[in-house]
Amino acid sequence: MRRSIVFTLALVVLLVASLGCEGQSAEVTRSGAPHREKAPDFTLAGLKGGDVKLSSLTGEGVVLLDFTTTWCPHCVTIIPALKEIHANYKDVKVVAVYINESKANVEKFAKKHDLPYLVLLDSGGSVATQYKVRGVPTVVAIGKDGLIRFTGHHISKEEIDRILKEG
Repeated sequence: MRRSIVFTLALVVLLVASLGCEGQSAEVTRSGAPHREKAPDFTLAGLKGGDVKLSSLTGEGVVLLDFTTTWCPHCVTIIPALKEIHANYKDVKVVAVYINESKANVEKFAKKHDLPYLVLLDSGGSVATQYKVRGVPTVVAIGKDGLIRFTGHHISKEEIDRILKEG
């Protein structure tokens, strides 16, 4: 009896681990909107005040949405890469979208991590739902044409270069 319980628990742990670490895909992942579909427009409150509409950011370059939270350890580990993208890719707008977080928590977090890019508040999680976010971080790259070009849990420089080449 004890062996079967241990075996069952081991299977459950393996299953959960495999679902929690989805691979990156340029097509469709289990966590995100389908590739090459029109990115749903939205308007969210900016951390520094005012509302920001996605359509006001698209058209000139790639928009990189990072759906994230303040409590997610992996979300913190990709911040240096996002800062590097923000600093080195002038045609890429990095936008952090904090899901179901208070403005006060996000302000404290953004200050602690010195976030140089645009930060938006998805207080009710409605935009994350529109984008079919199933886990954080979820990165969505939107091309100049407003189409979703990538969805995954992190994005490589090679993937960004590919998206920029496509136009």
